Amino acid sequence: MKNVLSFLLICQCIACSTNDRLPIKNATTTFTKVSFYKYPYSLTDTPFKYKLEYYFEDGTPHRWIALNASGTVTSQYIYNYDKNGKHIGAEHKEEDELDHRIARVRYENDSVNNQNEWIIRKKIKNDTIQEIQIKQVYTDNQFTNADGTFYESIVSTKRWSENTFSFTNDEQILFLTRTSDWQNQFGVQHKKQDGLFTSSERIAVLDSIYNGAISPSGTKIIYCGTKANDGQIYLLEKEGDQWQNPINLTKSSGIKGGYFYWLTDTDLFSRTLHRRRHGLGRRRRTRRRPVRARPPHPL
Repeated sequence: MKNVLSFLLICQCIACSTNDRLPIKNATTTFTKVSFYKYPYSLTDTPFKYKLEYYFEDGTPHRWIALNASGTVTSQYIYNYDKNGKHIGAEHKEEDELDHRIARVRYENDSVNNQNEWIIRKKIKNDTIQEIQIKQVYTDNQFTNADGTFYESIVSTKRWSENTFSFTNDEQILFLTRTSDWQNQFGVQHKKQDGLFTSSERIAVLDSIYNGAISPSGTKIIYCGTKANDGQIYLLEKEGDQWQNPINLTKSSGIKGGYFYWLTDTDLFSRTLHRRRHGLGRRRRTRRRPVRARPPHPL
């Protein structure tokens, strides 16, 4: 108990000193993360569950996600709204709401931020402290949490490994690859809705690639294949809302490479590998160079 009180006192002191130095700002919350700890609590304890909540750019809730101690999603709820912005999704009762009906449950805030949102609070049931809850609040289009995870459990997942991120010029589309096997990845795109990346869309034709990147306009994806096809380069183009059959640029232009970076919709850099003899073995030398497809398939 002494450790808890000391910890809360430190947090309160920090909050007070921050208020003395900084003017109050009306920040827009983009997402929050609540960590749940069993009581009694010490600074070395780890959470037994988490809850994430994401908000659209106007502050309207988009979804909440429940995670277990290992960070795996256990349940989530995505809000549905009608054309007037009224919430029309199915009613959801959380564990805490159920507790209110079967026992005397209350919360005591130990720390709040400049917007008067709780940061640290106790959950008290039948006059006994059950949990310590600590909330991280992120504002003003910040979607990377304290441990460096980007869009936790939406873009960055525990189930897959996400790699080779690229964005369109307007940052409305994010392309990445996912894998559980580094050599065989699949292509995924996320689209923004009201300032927030929401659900992912798997691109069926990109079911087994090594890496790739989306063009600034979002109408092209260049990627390299796996070792099975000798890392050949392909170009995928969109007509309307449909991705067309891939074009083999290695076959038509003789180029090879990977880890692409688009400069414009017609120019890009790639990373190429060259081998040369060095003593009894081989040494790989890596360099980056501009890659332009030659007719009949210009980028």
